[in-house]
Amino acid sequence: MHFLIYGLMVLGLASLLPWIVMAPMSLMAFDDGVNVAALAFVGAMFLFPVWLIGWDIAAYRALRSGREAAALRNVLLGVIPALAMAGLFWVGPPQAASQTKRSALPVSTDIAMLVGRDTQ
Repeated sequence: MHFLIYGLMVLGLASLLPWIVMAPMSLMAFDDGVNVAALAFVGAMFLFPVWLIGWDIAAYRALRSGREAAALRNVLLGVIPALAMAGLFWVGPPQAASQTKRSALPVSTDIAMLVGRDTQ
């Protein structure tokens, strides 16, 4: 159980590496002006390390005091935003219903068309 908890802690802390790149880019949310949605998005992006490190400290303290279930709960609460972000990168952002139509061509044909080769 200790390896799982420590592994999740390391996974969460490793998610701070892409965050270093993504956080400054989140300021582009203000390109259309300041609104509540942009403030919430940027605030969530910049508070992510505080959330993650806080839950990891709580998990470490619980683990050191022998409460493994509490430590697992705390580390999972800390990693939830990182897992959600990884899911968005893996699956992609939600799209409108009109944009979900896929090409009937096979993937290899789509790639060939992208690089400029004739597939006929």
